[in-house]
Amino acid sequence: MKRAAAVLCLAAALALVPTAITMVAPSPAVAQAQVSKQEADPGLWILDLLIVRPVSLIVTAGAVITYPVALLLDPLFGNDPVRLKKEWLTKNFDYTFDRPMGDFNWKPRG
Repeated sequence: MKRAAAVLCLAAALALVPTAITMVAPSPAVAQAQVSKQEADPGLWILDLLIVRPVSLIVTAGAVITYPVALLLDPLFGNDPVRLKKEWLTKNFDYTFDRPMGDFNWKPRG
């Protein structure tokens, strides 16, 4: 009885795999566009992963730590907190976390 239940469950799972793949996988046009976008040089990808991302993460952490001090000193240098946040935090965050791996020519949002 247990063997028949196991066989039935396995058969049902195998029968539903093509349906699940069709529902989860993107259309071929979208998949092709994503593949052509992400053709980065493996050397640049490794350089980004091992050196640039960790350094960018350290710089971003330093910017987060020093931002309150910069916000207090901002009235002495222009008094524009929106620009300060964009230059001090947003650009560093975008470069560290939003930039595709190995793409050093990427422009941040906004």
